[in-house]
Amino acid sequence: MFLSVKVIAQDIHFTQFFRNPLQVSPGLSGVFNGDTRLMFQARNQWREIPVDYKTVTLSFDTKLPSYLEDDKFWSLNGGLTYDLAGDSRLQQTGIFVGGGYTKKFSPKVFGTIGFNLSGNQRGFDPGALLFDRQYDPSINGVNASAPNGEGLWDLSKIFLDAGMGANIRIQADQKGQLVDLLNKRSKLDIGVGVHHLFSPNTSFFPDAVSKIPMRLNPYVMGVLQVSNNIDLTSNLIYVAQAAYNEWMASAGFRVYLDKNPGNTFAIDLNVNYQQREIGNRIAPSIEMLYRNVRAGFSYDINLTKTGVLPTGQADPEIFVHYIIKKIPRFKTVRVCPLI
Repeated sequence: MFLSVKVIAQDIHFTQFFRNPLQVSPGLSGVFNGDTRLMFQARNQWREIPVDYKTVTLSFDTKLPSYLEDDKFWSLNGGLTYDLAGDSRLQQTGIFVGGGYTKKFSPKVFGTIGFNLSGNQRGFDPGALLFDRQYDPSINGVNASAPNGEGLWDLSKIFLDAGMGANIRIQADQKGQLVDLLNKRSKLDIGVGVHHLFSPNTSFFPDAVSKIPMRLNPYVMGVLQVSNNIDLTSNLIYVAQAAYNEWMASAGFRVYLDKNPGNTFAIDLNVNYQQREIGNRIAPSIEMLYRNVRAGFSYDINLTKTGVLPTGQADPEIFVHYIIKKIPRFKTVRVCPLI
């Protein structure tokens, strides 16, 4: 007889993927309106299976000052990721750094390539797991305090990883204005992210090999201005990783209640949908933009029952962005005007 608890493994995963650009693609480094972007995102999912999964990311990207030309710029990014899952308390903590290079091909078209490198630590606690040797016939059950007969594993694994990506931005022409009056807001990002370039070995057994498959993320994300104060928003991403694949999409609208510089206020309402092998999900979400802060909340609802995942279970997710905008200093020039 063998008793165990199966841990469902996954890469870092967010319903509001479009609010975690560096996890979508390193090619989105520096692709925003401003100089420095600070980002936080967290979710708590699968709270009834019976051990919940927690995921948190803290990240930033910033444009480096340009002294010669205003049709190109470099960006720097970095951050921290944390993921906790399962009865074994399987956790992974990562620190990443990277950069990007953006070139303006025309007043409306920009191209970016980016990369990142990360150091990661993965570990688990076997104390909550049950093994066949802990079965006790005298009690016709499991004696959790009995020796498990295992122990040929490492409880922690450290590994390096890398990713790269490319992005094309097509947008309304801002003509290099220093103050964004929000008169032209339509934009489209098309690109791809390639993650786990090294396919690192993450096995806890010294003589075993368990590599993380390379992950491919092609995506399209856009905003369409339909009136002076209303935009339509839409985002689509496909995730392919070995035999696993999924689609995630969102659609909604944004209403600007105040567009005055320094006092911007807008509300977004979205519907997010995930189609994946372990069950389809829908997630309504709401966002608020006030001045330089954007924050949002979504709530996942399972549409299908698959294995231990119950129908109707809801999982929360939040994000917060803060944008820093500076006036160019003497001898520097304003980098190309992204919106």
